Amino acid sequence: MSPNVAAIVKWSILFLCWLLFSPLFYWLAGKWGMVSRTRRIWLSIFSPNMIILFCLLLLLIVLFVVYMAMLYNSLDRVYIYEDSERLKRITGVAFPEFKLMEYEKGETNFLGDYEDKFILEMEEELSEATYHHLDSIIECGDAHWGKDGKRYWYRNIWGNGEPTPEGEDSKYDRFLEIDFEKGNRIVNLRWGIW
Repeated sequence: MSPNVAAIVKWSILFLCWLLFSPLFYWLAGKWGMVSRTRRIWLSIFSPNMIILFCLLLLLIVLFVVYMAMLYNSLDRVYIYEDSERLKRITGVAFPEFKLMEYEKGETNFLGDYEDKFILEMEEELSEATYHHLDSIIECGDAHWGKDGKRYWYRNIWGNGEPTPEGEDSKYDRFLEIDFEKGNRIVNLRWGIW
């Protein structure tokens, strides 16, 4: 076999090895002395199979981080109505204990945001003193509480530059909405991360 044909065969084999399995390319190119060590390293790193491998590894890392974020957010998913002290601290109003009537778990999106919806029943109706307290809060211009006839509501979002209620973690972008009518023990509540 002529030296030119042998060189063409070797270069063809090296090219196939570079395309399919760069460690074999690195070893053969070094054994045959056809490519310098520095070039072998760079060609091995930037071979198609290594680029695909790096992309797959990067994709796995991103998926793992997203999965951990979603897992963390689902572990952090708190049913706010079960913590009456926290609810009182956020809203400024003491509610009686609640009984869960209906629950709609919101889907968690890619960023971990979710919105849970609850229909709750208070164990006892709010007292007239509580309604008087609510009316005074609304009259003082509290932006979170509102009233329309017999219907009362509370709306608050925090985090992402919005003021965080005392005792809440500012790293979470949360929202809380409460809606109920005077004389009715049923409460609609929405809670989640936005």
